Amino acid sequence: MHYDYSLDMWSFGCVFAGMMFRKEPFFQGHDNQDQLIKIVNVLGKDDFHTYVDKYDLDIDPHLMNTIKDLRNDRKKWQEFITQDNQSRVTPEGLDLLDQLFVRFHIFENIFDICSRFFFKIHEIINFLNENVILLLAEI
Repeated sequence: MHYDYSLDMWSFGCVFAGMMFRKEPFFQGHDNQDQLIKIVNVLGKDDFHTYVDKYDLDIDPHLMNTIKDLRNDRKKWQEFITQDNQSRVTPEGLDLLDQLFVRFHIFENIFDICSRFFFKIHEIINFLNENVILLLAEI
């Protein structure tokens, strides 16, 4: 299996959610299995099964039995908003979490989202480099 940036985006999502909802770490488990249960309890088992299938992962049958009783869909972010954190929560922040967590397992979508932004920067840098060289040649 090769590395892709979806893990980085996932990690950023965990840190961002923890900061926004004042719950750090956002997925607090006692061990790996407990942490996975907490993740699936928030994001739902539908996305979990998609992730497991995509990367052809082997999950302990006892853990899969526990997960089958969890919710299918993800929790609404509004369920995490409290009086203590409501000043940190914005519609844009919630949308970003959707992008990071709901599509964390689809590398192609994350790459597309990021590449549109960085492609524009790359175009600007190339334009500046070409024109600076032309200006310097005239001097």
